[in-house]
Order: sequence, then C-alpha cells, then structure tokens
Amino acid sequence: MRSLVVVFLAVAAVAAQSPVPADRLDQLEAGVRGAEALRDARRIQHAYAQYLEFALWNDLADLFAENGTATYGTETVTGREKLRRFYIDTLGKGRVGLEPGQYMPHFAMSPVITMDPDGRTVRGRWRVMTMIAAHGVSATWEGGIYENQFVRENGVWKIGRLHYYPAWSGKYEDAGWGETPEGAPYHYDPNRAGTPLPVSARAAFASAPAPGDARTRVADLERRLARLGDEGELVRLQNAYGFYVDKKLWDDAADLFAADATMEIDQQGVYVGQARIRKAMELAGPSGIKTGELNDRVQLQPVVDVAADGRRAWMRGSELRMTGMNGGASELGQGIFENEYVKDGGVWKIAAMRVFGRMRTDYDKGPQFSLPLDGPSATLAPDRPPTQKYQAHPVVFYPPFHYGHPVTGKPTALPAGGAASAPRAAGRATATPTAAVAQPLDARVAAAERALDVVLGRVGAENVADAYGYYIDDFKWDNTADLFSTEGWKELSYIGAYVGRERVRASMKMRYADGRKRGGNFQAHQKTQPVITPAADGQSARIRLRLVQLGGTPARGGWIGGIYENGVVKENGVWKLSAMDLDYVYSADYKGGWAKVAGAESRRYAPAPNSVPIAPDRPLRGVVFAPYPERVETGFHYKNPVSGRMPPVMLPW
Repeated sequence: MRSLVVVFLAVAAVAAQSPVPADRLDQLEAGVRGAEALRDARRIQHAYAQYLEFALWNDLADLFAENGTATYGTETVTGREKLRRFYIDTLGKGRVGLEPGQYMPHFAMSPVITMDPDGRTVRGRWRVMTMIAAHGVSATWEGGIYENQFVRENGVWKIGRLHYYPAWSGKYEDAGWGETPEGAPYHYDPNRAGTPLPVSARAAFASAPAPGDARTRVADLERRLARLGDEGELVRLQNAYGFYVDKKLWDDAADLFAADATMEIDQQGVYVGQARIRKAMELAGPSGIKTGELNDRVQLQPVVDVAADGRRAWMRGSELRMTGMNGGASELGQGIFENEYVKDGGVWKIAAMRVFGRMRTDYDKGPQFSLPLDGPSATLAPDRPPTQKYQAHPVVFYPPFHYGHPVTGKPTALPAGGAASAPRAAGRATATPTAAVAQPLDARVAAAERALDVVLGRVGAENVADAYGYYIDDFKWDNTADLFSTEGWKELSYIGAYVGRERVRASMKMRYADGRKRGGNFQAHQKTQPVITPAADGQSARIRLRLVQLGGTPARGGWIGGIYENGVVKENGVWKLSAMDLDYVYSADYKGGWAKVAGAESRRYAPAPNSVPIAPDRPLRGVVFAPYPERVETGFHYKNPVSGRMPPVMLPW
C-alpha cells in the first residue's frame, strides 16, 4: 500500500510541474465540442433514416428544433408540432407505424458534414436510396439528396432545416430510372469539405470554456475523446466485417468475434462461440467467392453507443444484400443488425451479432413479391433456437432499438408488433484511458490533441471522398480536381493513373469533355461502408469505401459495384485526397441485374481504342475493368482489425 501512495504522489508531483496554459485547454475543449457536434449530426441523420423506415412519425418529428423546417420537393412545413401532424396525417394516413405489406427502407449514404465558421450550425449532405413497396401491388425505387442544417437548442443538437431534393425514380419492373431535373445546392466547396471544423468555429466554442482545474478538465477531455475514438473503431470493425463477407473470407470474418460470442442471422438460430460461428458461416458456402458469384452485404447508417465504462458497446444499422450467381438465380434483400461489442485486451470485438431479416425477394420480381427467411439448418443445427420468432416482409415486424432518442433520450415506443425498447447505453463516459494517468499533464494534453486530429481526420477523410462523388455526378471537374493534394494521384478507369492535381484535372476534362450531361444519362456515385485507418499523428489516413452506383436512362439503367481505396492527407490545414484507386467489381444492366451479365457489359463504359490523347503517368494498379462474372481479388490497405491476419492482396502505398 505504501508503495502505491509513493507512486501516486510522484505522479501528482510530475503533473504539478507540467502547467498547461488555459487557452490551450480552451482550444482543445472547443475542438472536442465541435467533434461531438459533427458526430451528433451524423447520428441524427442515421436515426432519421431508421425511424422513417418504420413510419415512427413521433420519433421523427422529435428530431427537429421547435421551429424546425422540412422541405420535401415543393412542400415545406415549419414547426415541430406541424411536422408531427404532417408526418402522421399526410405521410402516415392517420397512423403511426407501417401498414400491412408496406416496405420503405431509407438507405443513407455519402455524408459530407461540416461546421459553419460561426460554430452555430452543422450542415450535412446525404444521398438516399429508398424503396416504396406495397406487397402484391407495386414497388418503386426513389433517390435523392438531403441538404440539412443542424442547430443547438437547449444544449442539444437538432434538425433546424431539412431539405430533400428528389433526384431519380422508377418503377421496379421498368428497365431504368428517370432523373428529376432539380439539382441540390452545395453547402461546401472543396476546401470546406476538407475542413469539417474551421478554426473560427473552434474560437466560437472556446468562448465558453469548461470549468474546473487543469487536471479535471484534461481527464474529462480524455474520456470524451476516448469515446469518439471508440465509436470510430467500432464502425471500422463492423464495416470490415461486411467486406470480408462479400468475398466469403470466413476466417477473417470469424476473427472479428470474441471467443464466447454469439451470432444469430434471420431465423437460423443462435451459434455460440467463435469456433461454431466460423462453421456456421459456411452454411452460405465454402470459403472464397466463386466465379460468377456476387455476395455483397452493404453496411449502412450505423448508430453507435459506448457504455460509460468503455468496455461494452452497441450498434444498430442496416444491411443491403445483393446476392446471386450469374446465369442463375439472384436475390435482393435487407436486414437490420443490432449488435453488441466488447473491448477485450484493448481491442474491440463482436460479442453478439443479431441480424433481423426484413425483406428477401427474387431480383427479377422485386419486393412486391417476397421470399421467406431461412430457418435453422438441418446440416449444422444451431446451439439455441431463434431468440424471437418473426417473419420478414410482407409481415410487419419491428426490430428493437438499443438506443434512446438522439434528442429526447426516450426509449423508442414501437407500434403493435414490437415492444418498447429500453436504451442500452446512457450518460457521459466515466473511464479515463489508463495509459494516460501516469503521464505529465502537458504530455497528456499533447496526446489528446493528436487524438482530436485523428477523430476530425476520420470526418475529413470521408468528406472529401464523398464530395468527389457528388462533383463527378455533376461534371464539376475543377471542383473534383481541387479535392486533391498538390501531388495527389488518381486512377482514371480503364486508362491509368495521373499524378499531381493538375494532371488529374486535365485527365478528367480530356475524358469527359465540357462537363455537360448528355443524352439524359445520369449517374449516382453512392459511397458507404468506410473503413478508415488514420495515421497515429492524425495528419493522414487511408480509407476503403464501397461504391453502390446506379444510373443510365429510363430505357436502360445500370448497376455498378466497386471498391475505392483512397489516401488522404492534411495539406495546409485542409484534408485532401492524396491517392484514389477504384476497382470496379461488376457492371450490369438494371433489367436482369448481376445474374444476367454478358461479357461485353463489363466494358460498357470503356473508351474507344486509341482515343486517349493524354497518356497516363503509370498503368492502373489493380483491376483494369469490371471483371464480373470472373472472380477478382481486390486489394485491402489494412490487416484484420482484430487478429492482424494479412488480406489476400495487401496494397502498396
């Protein structure tokens, strides 16, 4: 005991000899507040999509400020209570919850989130892809762009203004989609996308410093930064899982689970323990994707909560399933995951995976015609039966919500068919990172500043990667090029890599001419599922993203799936793209989908031979064109987040 007292006094003495200027702490506090605001805005948008999917109109309305405004196309409603009546009476036809046979998932992708220079408003841009289906009657695809504003009211971030711009739509049975001519304005330019939290916004937050002595303030900031960092690592873990399942890399996927974890998917029952989970994964086929097989499991719109002690966490999100065999059958499906995670030896792992199948259908028929979920396997019986009996669409079922409402904190009260959900995590973080306690105070502050750079770097990395997609959709080549660092490089599909911002600019203008859309053709470069690996100093990062691209014309629509592996770097205080590698995995006509891909389809967008006047600086690093139905190994920039297992192809940088 005496030795512990001596150590404690020694640590206290060192801390006392390490004064930290108050203004430095104020700046750190301001940065953390700003990072939390950006996080809260993303959380609200994802919760909005999850509430809308199940017609939970009261929860939806409660996301808005008292005088919040929502515009959908040409209709604008102002005031939280008026919005509540609009949602229930107009959209819900007088009811809360889904009608029998109704299906309307809301898939939010491609966020670009920034704080205004005055620190009072967060702005967010999102793409959305949704399905409006009435079982046995009709199904329609719709998509658009949200440009939203979030404001702080009574100490809580809320939606101040929501504006939805419809972009495209089409009946499921049609051959393609039609574009809506109205364009959505941009709340950012290339530099603002790369500066999610401007210096001036930090100054506004710093004008109200937190009370307490230096040691108390530093400990509080360390806890809050640890939570922000944990949330980023949890999303990285879940998204990595999705990429492993795509390729049926079962060893990698199983590595992500704790030794005593459980896995329950749809109505197949519960498998207990990592070894049993690994065996259960092969119910979907042996390890490794087959030639002609597609098994994409798109991970979407996570809402994360970390327990106050930093040892447990929960996440709710959506999984879009695009599966099948070229020349055979193909399916479109969706599930809701409600997972639990545990920190084991300082590493986050999946403790319990529970995926609720919502919809399953033959791709050719669409969700107006449904297929049943698989039950327990006869070849590998589960360790326990399903924990809850339910059916997918067209039966209305409400999967649980682990989280309290982002604004009110109240549990989600589900309509008939679902029980009230008790929030699993609440309150401020209470655990101080143990590695920090014995350090001098100024060293702890320096480490906290680096941790903040990492947190904001995650936002900046995703911002510039997603801003790229919006700009190329609108043929804004100068804006696109200005997202790149001075020496940044970009692969131009089918051609090669161009090195340096000005070479990138010239290559796009050469490839796509004057920037006007032609022949009614449109493209929506929808990006999601980021796996972000920040550098320890918070000044650079790598990011893997999934491309879920659709477009074309009403007469001939198309799907394109691919993997981005990007590098980002902080250049003159602004996050910029330093590397962009896109491997197209498949390209398919919308009519028939990925099960009916002919050989020529993979080169649908390839330029004519000898039509490239500006030669690339080097050849493509990876896939030359979308090879599907041939099998391809796309590279990874990272090792397995839990086991450190090397990927089949490790990318050089």
